[in-house]
Formats: sequence, structure tokens, C-alpha cells
Amino acid sequence: MGQVKHPFFEMFPICDPAEDADGGILSVFRDAVVFDVALDREANAITVSVELKERPAPVAVSTAEGRIAEYFELDRAEVQVWLPRSARKKEDAPKDESRLLWGRRPRGNPVPIAGLTPETGRTVIAGEVFGKELREVRGGLRILSFNVTDYDG
Repeated sequence: MGQVKHPFFEMFPICDPAEDADGGILSVFRDAVVFDVALDREANAITVSVELKERPAPVAVSTAEGRIAEYFELDRAEVQVWLPRSARKKEDAPKDESRLLWGRRPRGNPVPIAGLTPETGRTVIAGEVFGKELREVRGGLRILSFNVTDYDG
């Protein structure tokens, strides 16, 4: 028996672009199908696995997560995006001519973020930065943290 897939907007009508006051930001989910949903009652959270034909902007994913969490009165919702192999192209990988943000160009090949563990140590990753946080700690020091994704789950 094959995997059962349901249209995203049928399961989550709150995200339908027809109801979208955000200028159609969620229209990327128009052809999306949901193939897995996990509800964690203890954490009051839901994880939704969605297959899309193209990579959505991080803001579209976070908007959908916020609406789902609010609609179902959950503390947290996570939308995991999966792309079919045909949608993963070499053009999506960072290129050598990509802009260096800070420091020197890293040596070594990037590894998938999903494969990192606390024991990994120093390594190279490649991906898209979709958020940042700057915190001030004791002594006037600052910590800059980045949210990074490589879209591989």
C-alpha cells in the first residue's frame, strides 16, 4: 500500500491564500501535499511533513507554522518541507562565487546539517540564513546566532 497524501489546504484551510492578508505569501503551498502529521500532546505541538514542487521562502513556512499553531491552539507547529528529487538541482547548492559574509572561505566540503551531532566538532555547512539573534551577555559581550537551513530535512 502506498503512502497516503492529502492536499495541504484541505487539511489546513487557515493557510489558504484566498484567506491570506499577507499578499499571497502562502500560495507556494497551493500544490503541496501532506504525507505525515505527528501530534505531541505532551509538548502541545504538531509536526507536519509536506511535499512541495519548489522550495518555499522561510517566511512562508514560518507564517504557515504560526497559523496552524494558533488555529489548533498549540504551543508550537513545525512544517517540514520535502522536495522531490527532481526539484533538487545543482543550482540550489551554494556556488564558489557566493558572497563571503565574514572571515575567510572555509576549507573542506560542506556536510548536511541533519548529520551534525554534539560530537561533530569543527565542520563546514552550506545553506541559507533565515534568521538571526543578537544577545548581550555579561561584561558587554555580544553573541550573534544565525538560523541556517540546507533544506534537506
